[in-house]
Amino acid sequence: MHSAVEFNKQMTFLKTQAGASGKEVRTMTSDILKMKDMQFAPVTLAKGLYYIESAGLRGAKALQGLQVAARAPPSATPTSRTRRRPWSAPS
Repeated sequence: MHSAVEFNKQMTFLKTQAGASGKEVRTMTSDILKMKDMQFAPVTLAKGLYYIESAGLRGAKALQGLQVAARAPPSATPTSRTRRRPWSAPS
């Protein structure tokens, strides 16, 4: 139940903070919930979509970017263990 509330909260952020229209949010909500084959939970996808929309991609292009990012193998996404810090010396 908590994850459903959090998912709705994240989708509301798309409208109130990222500037997506109500129709766009309804469509994207449905599309995210259809992404059952992804390695991430819907709430995580909604959080990612918020950043994509905030960066300026809208609608279908934002969802396409989300799908590409969500399908990337874990080794292709930076983590605290693999991301180089600008102040760290090369290994």
